[in-house]
Amino acid sequence: MGARLVSSDDIGGTAEVAALCRVARPTVSNWYTRRSWNFPAPVARVAASAIWDLSDVRTWMDTDDFRTAYAAAERARSTPRRRRPTE
Repeated sequence: MGARLVSSDDIGGTAEVAALCRVARPTVSNWYTRRSWNFPAPVARVAASAIWDLSDVRTWMDTDDFRTAYAAAERARSTPRRRRPTE
């Protein structure tokens, strides 16, 4: 894989991708770690953090994959969690 030149103005971590996609940061982490819905691969890793080319993310946001991923995230967010019964 060859090096790819990306403008520093157009890169971001999980927080920036979450803000761009209007989801919570854990949602972005899930999309990335599960390789869900053809989510773009990061262009770099710094320490334990993935860094994305935000133009790749914007391109992905124009696909049906994003719409499906976003709808699933919204369903998960709005579904109440069951509490375990206490003894």
